[in-house]
Amino acid sequence: MNLLLADDEPLMLQVIKAYFIKEGFQTFLAQDGEEAINLFLSAQN
Repeated sequence: MNLLLADDEPLMLQVIKAYFIKEGFQTFLAQDGEEAINLFLSAQN
């Protein structure tokens, strides 16, 4: 299962990513909402 994480704090992104990877998720990281939307839209193609 894929998971898109967005947060403006890089340390928080890494902590959350590590947790979800342990739970079996494939994670994608974005530093802000705009980047998250762009990642989401590019994955739809």
